[in-house]
Order: sequence, then structure tokens, then C-alpha cells
Amino acid sequence: MKKKIKQSMMVFLLILFFFLNSTIFYENNNITNPKEKKEIECFNNLKSSSYSFALTEIISTESVNTSAEPFIIIDDFENIHLVWKDSTDMDGSEYNDSDIFYKCWDNITKDWTSIELISNGSTDNSFTPSMTLDNLRNVHIVWGDLDNITGINNDNGKTDIYYKHMNYSTGLWSSIDLISTESNQSAANPLIVTDSRDNIHLVWYDYTDLDGLGSNDYDIFYKRWNVTSKTWTIPELISNGSAAPSQNQQITIDKYDNIHVTWEDWTDYDGCGSDHDIFYKQWDNNTKTWTITEVISTESTFDSEDPSITIDSSGNLHIAWEDKTDYNGCGGDPDIFYKQWDNNTKTWTITEVISTESTLSSQYPSIVIDNLENIYIVWTDYTNYDYSGDDWDIFYKQWDNNTKTWMSTSIISTESTENSRDVSIATDDCGNVCVVWSDYTNYDESGDDWDIFYKHLITNDNPIITTTPSTIITNGSVMEKINWVINDQIGGTGIYHIIANDTEDNLYEWIPWTQWDNNTLLSIPINPSEPGIYTYTIEYYDIYHLKGLNSSVIIIINDDLPIIEGPNNHEVHKGSGYLLTWTIIDDFGGISYRFYENGVPKDWHLWPSTDPIPYILDTSVLGTFNITIQYNTTTGQIAFDTILINITRSPMDIFINDYLIYLFILIMVLIGISLYSTFKKNKKEKKVNIWKAKTEVLFDTLNIDSLLIIHKKTSTILLNINYFKRIEQPALIGGFLQAITSFKYVLKDQDIKANLNSKEMFLLDFRDYKILIEDGEFIRIALIINLMPSDYIKDASKNFIEEFEARYYKYLTHFYGEVSVFENSMDLIDKYFNIYLINPHIINPSPPSFQLTNFQEKIYDLAKTFYGAIGHFHITKLLEFLIGKMPQVPRDKIIANISDLIQYGYIKPIGTNT
Repeated sequence: MKKKIKQSMMVFLLILFFFLNSTIFYENNNITNPKEKKEIECFNNLKSSSYSFALTEIISTESVNTSAEPFIIIDDFENIHLVWKDSTDMDGSEYNDSDIFYKCWDNITKDWTSIELISNGSTDNSFTPSMTLDNLRNVHIVWGDLDNITGINNDNGKTDIYYKHMNYSTGLWSSIDLISTESNQSAANPLIVTDSRDNIHLVWYDYTDLDGLGSNDYDIFYKRWNVTSKTWTIPELISNGSAAPSQNQQITIDKYDNIHVTWEDWTDYDGCGSDHDIFYKQWDNNTKTWTITEVISTESTFDSEDPSITIDSSGNLHIAWEDKTDYNGCGGDPDIFYKQWDNNTKTWTITEVISTESTLSSQYPSIVIDNLENIYIVWTDYTNYDYSGDDWDIFYKQWDNNTKTWMSTSIISTESTENSRDVSIATDDCGNVCVVWSDYTNYDESGDDWDIFYKHLITNDNPIITTTPSTIITNGSVMEKINWVINDQIGGTGIYHIIANDTEDNLYEWIPWTQWDNNTLLSIPINPSEPGIYTYTIEYYDIYHLKGLNSSVIIIINDDLPIIEGPNNHEVHKGSGYLLTWTIIDDFGGISYRFYENGVPKDWHLWPSTDPIPYILDTSVLGTFNITIQYNTTTGQIAFDTILINITRSPMDIFINDYLIYLFILIMVLIGISLYSTFKKNKKEKKVNIWKAKTEVLFDTLNIDSLLIIHKKTSTILLNINYFKRIEQPALIGGFLQAITSFKYVLKDQDIKANLNSKEMFLLDFRDYKILIEDGEFIRIALIINLMPSDYIKDASKNFIEEFEARYYKYLTHFYGEVSVFENSMDLIDKYFNIYLINPHIINPSPPSFQLTNFQEKIYDLAKTFYGAIGHFHITKLLEFLIGKMPQVPRDKIIANISDLIQYGYIKPIGTNT
């Protein structure tokens, strides 16, 4: 029983111990938790580029006299602390001197606290205050004062450095301490900082010849408050290498508690010349020693003054100062110069001119840097820039660490119409930027005196993603997009980029930094090059470089089987040389393919992406063939496609080998029929042409009225054949014709019209007749015809003349008028002009034994019948008789066969009319 009680007690004690330790741990965590929480909250509010300053506020609202030399800092909780000197009797101040006053912007109440007097007890002027905060949020203030406040130093007329602090826990101010206890000359312009252990570091310039190290000029002094011993160290001379005035020092401290001091010095140190230059020194916290002095304004050849210094989280120093050097064409008026110590290369950069837009004096710079290493510089400038007016104004410039560029100068004192000066700037870990200065403008009823003006950058909420895309499942062929919309409370724009992972989970930038517009859809394409599971993350900032919360989307790209387009099963004719093609489309591309023909594999080939893959099928053999394509993808997939091809005889092959002989026979028959038909047609046409020719001969003969043969030289009529005796006075006609041909002209009257057709033949119209005149060498013939002469008559005329002149050549060449010799030429006339057809005809009582056609036998029988009735007949009468008996028979056929019967001798003429 006792053992169980002991065990229970042990368990209880252990639980109690654990509870107490947990409570203590929780409470200890709560001690620092508000600051840590605040750092987390304000981290995403860091901004690096904004010209959106709020309207000017009046800080010295209770002041009715000169307010000047403000100094501002911001604590980790975004409370703003401000000190300045003021000539107004406020909060118990008296004696009509200037005093140091303090105000604080409470970030919880969002209001300024009441004004508090710092230099209480001083009966003379207090000036150039400086302030810092320690880790416990205690406020530490130093300033210069002409009064012997503590009664320690009684040197009338000299200034001293005084110190005061406020305990954050109690809210109470300490008493005033004299810092420059060792000084016997004027000490001025104190600057103060605290380190990570809350030690206080103080610098000022002093005319005291400290320990014989000075040279009866101003030097830079340094003191430190040791938080452990609760004492101030003895002063140290920083400008121990200077032989001329050193003044206007500035101090900053890095995260390793190294102290960095810069100042303006007249010493010709290290060959820098006897003009004012910017010097620099560092307290090394490891070695506990000061480094040697360095000259910062190495490129300057004229006065360099009023430096300002700050340091970033990487240990890079940034110094700005006023310089009268005409450097890089900036002119001989004062400009703001800037230099940086690069902590990586351990070198100073070359000097840059900051006041590039200024054309007149630029003075008294103040520089700070935020946690994103954006640099902010303010200064006083007399340039009438951007309608700022012809007075002193507060100018502002910012280094954007994202773009690595200086932004354009902007005007802070936009509401001021009088001179602005004494500018001070502060920033904090949350990116708040605050600027204070003294201004003579009667702004917001501040009065016609110098007042403390204040401005701050407008703090904006972080931009947010208003759409949350769901997981996207797709394949490589579909161009999916991720849709994001970014919203920012101030509107405007910002920048974003997209980070994605590859198949090996290495991160890479998919979309580089790109501008986004407020509430505008961002359609981000995905990378479909390989299957897998990917994460796409958007990082984005607004125009103030406030960072939004990252948004990520899971992308799943499936590896689908390739899409294949190929031939179907079908028949192919033998010997056609058939080409088969496949097109294989894969989202991620292919590696290789090969064919199988009836199970026999072919060689592997590279996959030609989306180009058709050919396969030439051998169609020389009949049969059925199995063609298979096998293909491999880049992602390791294997697939097949198979078709059946049946190779058969082509219709042409069947036709040629099976039916061509029958076609040949049919063609031969058709050709024979065609030839026979053509023969019969040609034979008939030949007969018709013969009929027509014989008909023309008959009608030409029947239409000849007279034939005159005339001796050309003498115009003597050698022979006159007047068939129907219708032509009178043939001799007259002969002379007339001789005249016509001799003079080659055409007589035109109501009876005669001449038409000369050629050199040797021409035709005359004479009343109702046509006179065909044909010339030979010796004779001229004239045929008087009822109708237009045919080609047959024309040819007959030419042939007649040739034979006539040949027969009677000797008579014609020696013609003396004797014409009887030509009377025996009737045989030639009958031969060429068929004159015998005009004479009456009879049936030959002794016909020849010539084989006649049936049609000729029929005509002959009818002619005998006609002859028996009248005894003799003219051909024209016989023709009329036969046409009447055979009306259906063509007239030309009847005439042709009559002509044949005459030619054969079955019908013959009985006489000739001469």
C-alpha cells in the first residue's frame, strides 16, 4: 500500500513538474512571441518601390515658433518615434530657447502621442537630436546643448552632448546624463545606435584636443555605453589620421555588431586633396579595434560633404553625400553622390550620381535600406523639378532591388510652397517608409514659421489570388491552361512568375517575371512535353512589391496510347505495286517501329513523328497477307496495328487472258462490216460522181449554141459550128471578139459586160449568152453557151486548142486565108465537145455484143420502144421519155446509162449539122 502511494506521488510530481515547465516555457515564449508574430505579419508587407506617399501631416501642431532638425526612427512594431528641436515654450520649457521634443505614433491607437519635453532643465539652446531603440524597445536620445545642465562642465559658451532614455516598461524618462565629460571645447552633432546586446554607441565631433591626439580642430569622438557594467567608456578619437577639421559624422551598425562611421574631412589624406572629402572607419567587433581610415570620395575633385550611411542584411554598406564635383557631367553645383561597399568582393563600387534630374543645388542626403535591400534616399534640392517651384524642396529616389535600377526622382514636399529642409528618413522590417522635414509653408494652418512635416508611404495589403484552380488531369495533346486571377486593393499592376518541377523534381522557372493586371485572368499554359505529376506555383508582387501568398496547382499529364491512322482490310490487284501508309500520333513522340508480313519481322526504323510511315506491298503473288506494324513510344509503351490484304487478279488481267480473243473477233467482224459498208458507199458515190460527170457533159453539149475558131493574127474565122443557128453574122462576132482580146478592156453598155478572168481565158456576157474565150498560140476559140460553162468545158477548150494547133501547125504558122483545110476537124470537135449528142440518134440495128447491166438492158429496151414509134430521136426527147417511165430513178443515173449505151454503140447519131 505504501509502495502504491509512493508511486502515485511520483507520477503526480512528474506531471506537476512537466506542467510547471510547460507553463514557464509558454510564458517565456510569450515574452518574445509578440515581436516574432509581428515580424511574421509584416514580412509580407515589405515593399520596395512606391511613389504613393500619403498627404503631408503636421507633427509640430503645438508649436508656434521654429521647429527644426527632426530625427525619425521606426520600431519593430511599426511605432514611429520622432524628436526635433523647437523654440516654442511647451510642456514646461522656458527661457525662450530651443528645446528637444519627442512624439510617437502609436500603431495600436493609430494616433500621435502628446508632445514631451526631453531637454527639461536646459536653459539654453538644445539642438541636433539623434535617437535609437534597443531590443527592449527603450528609447535613447542624445543632443547637443549650450547649457551646463548637469553642472559638471562649467565652460561657458561651449556645447556639450547630453543623453536621456525612456524605459519602455515603465514609460518613464531617465534623468539627463552628460556624455562629453572629457571635452573642454564644443562638442556637437551626436549620433547614436545600439547593438544586439543593447550596448549604446555614440559619435560626435569635438574641438577638444583629446590626449594630445587632436590638432586644435574638430575631430570625431566615440563613446560606448556598456550595458553590463552600466558605464560609459572613455572617449576614443576616430579621426586620428586627420590634420584638418572632421565633422558631420554618421554611424550605423551591422548584425555582427561591427560599427561603421563616416564623416566629412578637410585633411589631404592618402592624396585626396585639401578639399572636403568623405572618410570612413570601422570598429571590428572581433578584434575590438578600429580599421585604418579610408577615403570614400575617391572620384571627387571638389568638396564632398554631409554623408549619410546605412547597411543591408548582407553586410553591404551604402553611403550618400553631397558633392560639388562636376562628375559624369552633373555640373559644378552640389549633387547627391552614392557609393556601396560590396561585402562579397570586398571592394567599393564606383561613384554614382543620384540627383540626375536636378539642375541646381542638391544637399543634405539621408539614406536608409529595407530588408529587401531596396534603398531610399531623400535630400533637399533647389531645382524646380516637376513643378516643385523655385524654392528648396524634399526630393526622393529609390533603388528597386528587383529591377536593379534607380527609379525616377519624385517630390515629397508636394504641398509645400515655401522652403523645405532638415530631411530625415526611416524604414523598418515591415517596409514602412517615413519622411520628416522642417518646412516654412503655412500648411493646414501651421502658421508662418518653421514646422515639422511628415509623410509616409501608403501601406497596402498583400495581393491575393482570388481563384484556386483545381488539379488538372490531361494528356500531352490537349493544351490545358491554369487560370489565376490576382487582386490587389489598390488596383494597378504587379509582377509574377511561375515555378514548376521537371520529371526529376528539379525546380525551374516556367514563366519569367511578367506583368499582371488587377482582377485580370492569367491563363498559364502547361508544359506538355513529358507525362508525370507536376506542381506549378505562382509567385507574385504588387507595384509596391508586396508579396502575395503562393498558389500551387497539381498537373497530372497521362501517358495515353498513341493515335494510329492506317489502312483497312481490303483487296489489292496483283502487280499494282500497292503503297500502305500509317500515321502514328503520340503526345510525347515515338522512338521506333517495324513491320511484320505474315509473321515475319522486318527491320526497325526511327519513328518519323507525325509523318506518314510507308510500307510497299509486293503484289506480284496472289494470296492473303497479314501486315502488322509494331511501334515503341519514348515513354516505353508498345502497340500494334494489323490489317489483312487480299491480292487478287485485276479486271484487266481477267479481261486480257479470258475475254480478249472474243473481243478481237468481234472487232474484226465490225471492221469487216464497216469496210464493206464503206466500200458500197464509196462505190455508190463513185457511180453518182460518174453519173454527175456524164450528166454535165450532156448538158454542157446541149447548152452550146455555137463554136467559133478564129485565127488570132488575122481574126479570120477558121470554123463556125452553129448548132441551133441562133447567132447571126458570125464574121462580125469574130472581129468583135478579136478586138476585145487585143486591147484587154471591158466594154460596158446595156448589151455587153466583160469579165477578164485570166491571162489566156476570159468570159463575156452577151445578151442572154455566155461567151467563153480561150486563147492558144495561133487560134482563139469562142464557145457561145446558154449557161455558165463548167470546168469540164474549160478543160475541154484548152485540150482542144492544144490538139488543133498541133494538127494544123504548119497551116497556122503560114496562114494566108485558106480555111477549107480546117473543115476535116469535126472529129476533134466531137472528141472534146460531144457535138454528136446534138444530132438525132437511132437504135443500132447491129449492136455490139457488150455485156450490159440489168438497168442498161431496161433502158435499151425502152429506147427501142421509143425508136420504133418515131424512127429516130434526140437524146433530150429520149431522156424525157425514160424519166416518165422511171420517175423513181435519179435523172443522172438515166443520163449516165444513155451515155454508156451511146459509147458502147447501142445508140448512135445519124448525122451532124455543120
